[in-house]
Amino acid sequence: MWMHLQQYALPLLGAAVAATLVGQNPAGADVLAGGSGDAPTGPAIIPMIRHPEGRLAFRRSLLRRSDDGLVTLKEDVTAEDIAKAMASLHFVEKNVTAGIPEAADDLIQNLRARDEGGTTDVDGDPDYIGEPDEDEMLQYYVGEEDEDEPPLNLRRRGMGESKSRRQYVAPSTPNVADISNNYDTMYYTSILVGTPGKWFSVVIDTGSADLWIPSMKCGSPCSQRRRYDATQSRTAYQLGIPVTTYYSLGSASGSVVTDYVRIGNLIATSQVFIQADQMNNVQPANVDGLLGLSFSSLSWANSVVPDNLVGKSSIIENLYYGRKLQQPAFGVWLDKYVSWSAAPGSTVGGELALGSTTGNPARYTGPITWLSVPNTANWWHVQLNGIAGPDGVNLVPSGRAIRGIVDTGTTLIVVDYAVAARLNGLLGAYGAGVRGLWAVSCNKAKNSGVKITFTLQGNKFTLDAADLPTRVWPDDPNTCYAPFQARQNQDVTDKWILGEVFLRKYYQIYDYNVQSNSLQPRVGLALAKH
Repeated sequence: MWMHLQQYALPLLGAAVAATLVGQNPAGADVLAGGSGDAPTGPAIIPMIRHPEGRLAFRRSLLRRSDDGLVTLKEDVTAEDIAKAMASLHFVEKNVTAGIPEAADDLIQNLRARDEGGTTDVDGDPDYIGEPDEDEMLQYYVGEEDEDEPPLNLRRRGMGESKSRRQYVAPSTPNVADISNNYDTMYYTSILVGTPGKWFSVVIDTGSADLWIPSMKCGSPCSQRRRYDATQSRTAYQLGIPVTTYYSLGSASGSVVTDYVRIGNLIATSQVFIQADQMNNVQPANVDGLLGLSFSSLSWANSVVPDNLVGKSSIIENLYYGRKLQQPAFGVWLDKYVSWSAAPGSTVGGELALGSTTGNPARYTGPITWLSVPNTANWWHVQLNGIAGPDGVNLVPSGRAIRGIVDTGTTLIVVDYAVAARLNGLLGAYGAGVRGLWAVSCNKAKNSGVKITFTLQGNKFTLDAADLPTRVWPDDPNTCYAPFQARQNQDVTDKWILGEVFLRKYYQIYDYNVQSNSLQPRVGLALAKH
């Protein structure tokens, strides 16, 4: 959700607000850009649909593909047409075929042929790099000690069996990837991208849905980051579709690409992600990109890709439907920063367990409390019935149906201004120079004896005093952020955020929970071990 508090930087306030397609400005597009009068020149911000599922027939009927393969709005599209598209139903009926005529869409046909193991004429496509034999790709991911035992429980094809029918058998135990802790303000892991592979560090963010890493075109903002070069990967395919993702005060802009991505010991093929050419005010330079772990229906890249790539913007969904995971679920354990003299990344700061609805039981104790997620039209969110200090008074405003977004990409707990001021005041907090953000004496907060109790779908979850402060500077043991934050216009939204201050206390399991071909997502919480 991109509300990390960064060392030596102001906090990022707000959530991802819009997907963009960079194309021609239609008549009336200035309404979308917030202006008036003549339509602005240059790229247009076009939030095309209510929820970014991207498969709506009406939405597709407004689009065309240019000669160079870019998706743009048709010239005669009006603001009224766009308003209708944004108000249209979330899911598309399976028998709908209206929209871009796929038979005439060479890019879609080529991608579908490659996805189905066929062949296609790519001589005229400068972005097609080629696909190696799977064994050739795997040698870049497996050390010499693993040569006799291929990863991922790969089943070798039998005699006479075609290469396209080679299958993976998902492991029965979760696949684990280590997480690094950036001074209790941000958590990130490493992924290997391309063939041959190149390592990138990415923020673990359950409050967004796109994977992006810097491209070779990224200039000064990426001077200290590793950058991705699609032309150097044998398994890359550049779709040439521009997209921009906005996060609060920051953004990342680039184009959509597919490539092999390894996380832990699992490899997602044809993983859809954004190679970012530009980024603004997003994160410290020691972290390269971001791994969004929310539903693909919320992914900006997912809303613009051809049909055969829909859903592959989510690495969890891609691995699951590729039979690499037993279950479309993952567990997250966020550790506390214990050695302030150690640099981030030098010690294990957390853990991501992929493919199991029990996560890694070694990281938590007691039962898992399951909380239902109403739908996939929003982030991983649960009903938040109450929040109270030691006096037991419920501070959730009467008459508001508050949802708590379970977000590993936000440092603090985001609530209404009045609620934050009251609860932070119990710790002796004072203004930090930015409205909605408070500081506090670390020792005073830890020794205050204050307990904060959250009620989620009728279940009680309590933070003790020692759980509440977050240190501002690594070398200053007594200046901390107070645990509650209020962002601009927070009081008019019914979405609060359960950030890392809350999530360090509880092990989380995010489960798509596939039932009879439908999703009934849920979040499980259990007391974390530290």
